[in-house]
Amino acid sequence: MCRVLEREQLLERCDAGELELRVARVREKNPPFIDWKGQECVQSEELLILNHALAPEHPQHEVARLHRFITADGEIGASGKPDPKSIVVADVEYRLLKKSTPRCELCEGGDMIPTEERFVTSRYRPELSRSRRIIRWVRRRLGASFRLVGS
Repeated sequence: MCRVLEREQLLERCDAGELELRVARVREKNPPFIDWKGQECVQSEELLILNHALAPEHPQHEVARLHRFITADGEIGASGKPDPKSIVVADVEYRLLKKSTPRCELCEGGDMIPTEERFVTSRYRPELSRSRRIIRWVRRRLGASFRLVGS
């Protein structure tokens, strides 16, 4: 969803005044959360991106729902960017995967998000077929220079 957030330039459109970024809920973190950078995050915020060109009852009025941590000095914690939870673009709703069945057609179809573009804490990995697991095991045993034909 981070790709969709960037592709649609939703935060930039908020800055330009085309969309509204609204803080929907603020929660104090007690005890504070220490992010991966070692920053002390004292608040958790839920944000909404709203399109006022559409009526509030219109399904696309709420464009996105985001989450972010705020540090003691008022900066955005963790990755430094809001974390999208849902986005609606042109009648398509993007949502988080269910923890019980975390399957991503995009990732499993071979278009895996490069590591450097993922959130640091991302744990999702697509399931590998049995043959792919065997190939990985053989490569680890024989070294990185070993390659099978067609892989």
